[in-house]
Amino acid sequence: MDSIDRVLADFQQNALYIGPNKELYDEVSNALGSGYTLTHDISIPGTWPEELELVLMEGLGAAEDIIVQLSELLPLAQGTPVFVLISDRDPDFMLQAMRLGVRGFIEIPVDFPTILSLIHMEERHRMGKQGRMSVFYSLKGGVGCTVLAVNVAHHLALKTQERTVLVDLNMPLGDTSLYMDLDESRIYSVTDFVYNIDRFDDKLIYESLTQHRTGIYFLGLPAKMDDLDAITGQTIKILFDRLKMSFDHIVVDCASDLSAVSLGCLDESDAVLLVTEQSLSSLRAVQAIYDLSQRLGYPASKLRMVINRYTEAAEALTGDLIDGLDLPVAAKIHNEYAAFLTSLNEGELLNEIAAGSRADKEMESIANMLFHDLNVAPADLKQKSQGRIKGMLAKLGKKQ
Repeated sequence: MDSIDRVLADFQQNALYIGPNKELYDEVSNALGSGYTLTHDISIPGTWPEELELVLMEGLGAAEDIIVQLSELLPLAQGTPVFVLISDRDPDFMLQAMRLGVRGFIEIPVDFPTILSLIHMEERHRMGKQGRMSVFYSLKGGVGCTVLAVNVAHHLALKTQERTVLVDLNMPLGDTSLYMDLDESRIYSVTDFVYNIDRFDDKLIYESLTQHRTGIYFLGLPAKMDDLDAITGQTIKILFDRLKMSFDHIVVDCASDLSAVSLGCLDESDAVLLVTEQSLSSLRAVQAIYDLSQRLGYPASKLRMVINRYTEAAEALTGDLIDGLDLPVAAKIHNEYAAFLTSLNEGELLNEIAAGSRADKEMESIANMLFHDLNVAPADLKQKSQGRIKGMLAKLGKKQ
């Protein structure tokens, strides 16, 4: 065994497969990959294995017989997560099994590619873990929140290989779907989700939501303007509570206003990316939101400033002003206008048409920051007085 194999072995967990179907066992073993060392028993073992982290049992016979077997198995498992392989989702059987203590269900063969994800998702639910929510926001429209939200969400999904959902709440006329080249007539909307939230389980959520070819899930705005009335501060809290249970990363393209919906997005978020350009009006908007966030009691570490369409030429005019703001610059996205325009016109993400470009790498760095949850401002950040900031804003205003 070489050094790489030894390292992988240290991270493997022990799992037990119970059932007589050898071909099915082989499929499950392949689907679990290097995450588990799987042993096979055709029936419930008389001597229970030690140090067992997972049990998978075939549930393909008569429902009443499977319930009897589970009644025998679960006391032996002593809290070890038990998943049942099923060929159809019989609600009555699933309810009985869950009441006995079954952790989850794997539908064959459709769930084979995502067995690890399903197991991890159920474990996260059990431990009360929730997905992380990041909001792209600006009080000034037209600064590029949408294009950043789309491309950073893509990088998050690429980096983590975890379930990522992009939510368009840029009311009333968000155009996130344009950047993803999605057919708007076939998009599952935020209001569709809210209306059906009581009947969702994870599997139905993944089947219902629109999925981009890159694997990102998407929730858009409703096609009918009248349906926007259903999106309120209260309903989006319910929306995000549910999404956090089923997704590892929630990325939101927020409206440029101070509506109840937008404030609800900021409240529910783990990170707020304040997007600005190198202009007086954009920077004033950033400072205004920072001031509001302090009155609302947000920790300063929740907010990060992103300078979009950055140019070195504008640095001489705005550099001192940016240094004087209360927020550090988390990222600068250089102004690669031609690449972004081509991306929009061709309906492809920037990473698909200009992978490795400067702007693509800079958006990847934002995804890395969100993934690693860097909530601490740089150590050398110095807080500047409000008087100095206002003076610099006034001085810059005279120059313009």
